[in-house]
Amino acid sequence: MLIHLLWNHIRSVTVATYISYQSALSLNERSLTYIAWFIVFYLPALYFFEQIVSSTTYNSMPIRLVGSFLCLGLALKDYCFANRPFIFHLWAYVTYSYIFPFFGFYMLLITDGDLIWMISTVTHYFYTKLIFDWLNTLIMWLIGVTTAIIFHILQYGAVIMPQPLLDSLPLLMGVIFASIVFDHMREISTQQRVYTAVNQNLKSLAASIAHEMRNPLAQIHGNLYLIEELQKEIPYMYGAKPVVAQHINNAKRVIKNGLQVIDLTMDAIKDKPLNKHDFKLLSARAIVDEAVADYAYEEVAHAKLVSVAGDDFKLMAEPVMVKYVLYNLLQNALWYIKTQSDAEISISLLPNVGNDYHCIEVRDDGPGIPPEAIPNLFDSFYTSGKHGGTGLGLSYCKRTMNALGGDIHCHSELNQYTVFTLSFPVASIAQQPQSEPNQEPQETTPTSWADKTVLVVEDDIFGRKLTESMLRKLQIGCFTAKNGEEALEVLKVQRCDLILTDLHMPVINGWELTQRVRHSKGEAINPLIPIIALSSTSEALIKTAIQTGVNDYLAKPVTFEKLLPKLRQWLPVCT
Repeated sequence: MLIHLLWNHIRSVTVATYISYQSALSLNERSLTYIAWFIVFYLPALYFFEQIVSSTTYNSMPIRLVGSFLCLGLALKDYCFANRPFIFHLWAYVTYSYIFPFFGFYMLLITDGDLIWMISTVTHYFYTKLIFDWLNTLIMWLIGVTTAIIFHILQYGAVIMPQPLLDSLPLLMGVIFASIVFDHMREISTQQRVYTAVNQNLKSLAASIAHEMRNPLAQIHGNLYLIEELQKEIPYMYGAKPVVAQHINNAKRVIKNGLQVIDLTMDAIKDKPLNKHDFKLLSARAIVDEAVADYAYEEVAHAKLVSVAGDDFKLMAEPVMVKYVLYNLLQNALWYIKTQSDAEISISLLPNVGNDYHCIEVRDDGPGIPPEAIPNLFDSFYTSGKHGGTGLGLSYCKRTMNALGGDIHCHSELNQYTVFTLSFPVASIAQQPQSEPNQEPQETTPTSWADKTVLVVEDDIFGRKLTESMLRKLQIGCFTAKNGEEALEVLKVQRCDLILTDLHMPVINGWELTQRVRHSKGEAINPLIPIIALSSTSEALIKTAIQTGVNDYLAKPVTFEKLLPKLRQWLPVCT
């Protein structure tokens, strides 16, 4: 096992080093091509220049021609290595190991530590560091220096380190070590800055996606509400009314789950800790059955491949989170077994495993997962044999299960099966959130709001009608406006006890409307009127709205269940 882990670590470091090397070649492609052309002519030209200026015994044309030949391959890479990237990368590695460390150190040896070549060797080192990361630089110099020493031994029978080099060795090692540390720290700092920037962009993108997704879901949910209210007044024949109501409730539940998934995803992106007050004591069998029934199968026949067995147990969790984990596992299992006609997916409930955990196992008879892939399965952006996957599903499952106090593990045999095991800590009824003692139960409906009036400001006509319908149902008077400008005109001539306003609107938006109401001195508008923002936008913008004078906010889609507590809080009841 230890050897296997060590091998995986070595392989991952090798892959990362190779990717970094490829990236350096790609980023500096044009510059490196110019440098290669320069060296092709520079090395032999320098030989003749040195021969004319001062004839030396150590100036070797063959060594220089080898360097020119290697650089010529880099300069003509588009012709020499077309469609052979790995050969090009190998050629470039040999070339840079020869040109910089080998050539400089070999000349340093045969000149007995000449000061010019000492400076030249150090300069070559920093040239390498400018192009490549510290690890590739270190590898190239180990290869180049070792090769130079071996070549010197083969040529002269022995190697004697020049005294100037030995005297300068501590200083050189210190310079090299300091440059590696500095480069490594710079890489970490750069990665942190990039991660922060990418994370901020992802948060902004996620907030925009959430806003765009919530709007159509809100409209669908509102339509269902209006249909539900309408169907109460229509006489249905042959028992159709209960069937319609059942379909409406199913659709509302699916939309609610979708909105909760959006909220959970946003919380995960923001690293927001789970609110354990939202946890409920759940029946494992009920939540599994519901997930299997609600899953969006591509084909009806796929639902028949899934079976559930085992004894029920209780678990403490947020139901949507558990269902979303199960959705991910079902999606993966169905993808892998879709080409096998006799494959099945079995979900087993296993209570009291080791007395500390309850478990849910999701097993498929698919092709299995290679052993070397399993340690990386729960890493972000990692996929194994699944084309088109994002590599985020299992990492989300891992984070979710850890947040619930449990874990997820995988065991697989190639060409036999794959099993994902979800472990949940044993929960007791005593853990279920209890209401405060001696607390008076709240009324489900108010005594009377007959003399109260609410102004609904919403640019979406459907949203206005939906909120107005809910208010009329509570016998609350209602005025509507499609933007902040119309709202201000209404407020000048009508008494309103509460404003429900969208934030994103044309002409005058919700933020500006709030500011104008709060600063309306000497006008007919009440500057102290409670204002509730209706929005599906990010928390940061909602906080800005509260700073401008909004009293509270209500997340879209507006439902009767969410609206009623806000009305109780901000709209006094007449008794």
